[in-house]
Amino acid sequence: MALRQERGLAQGHVAARAGLAARSLRRLERGERRTRVSTLTRIASAIDDSDPGLPGLLVQVAGAALAPESLYAARVDHRRRRRRAAASKLFITEQVVTRTTTPGGVVEVTVRRRRLSRSRVVESSKTHLLPSEDAPPGMMAP
Repeated sequence: MALRQERGLAQGHVAARAGLAARSLRRLERGERRTRVSTLTRIASAIDDSDPGLPGLLVQVAGAALAPESLYAARVDHRRRRRRAAASKLFITEQVVTRTTTPGGVVEVTVRRRRLSRSRVVESSKTHLLPSEDAPPGMMAP
């Protein structure tokens, strides 16, 4: 719990990213429920994907509270991957690229993306500045 709070992450956010119910994560953090190494690995990746030592740290902290892995772990993992793949097909991604040349000889490229699902729309925009081919020599993007 302290690790999650140090990073400013909400319990519900971590639970959703790990594929757990918020109540399950709450019970794990309070020590009311035993867990498996595979669950701790999912929680660690939900907290911080870039830290390779985090799953090991969580396993050490859990200690005797670790439950043995399920005999059906491979089957459950396969089902999770299949559901994730099916969920990714529910999104429609639209992309619009605009190019504008400024008077200083710099090309401004803006990429706008909209990701649509049944329940929400996520929009993002990125702008890149590139030197124009017909710009005066030595003129570079700022």
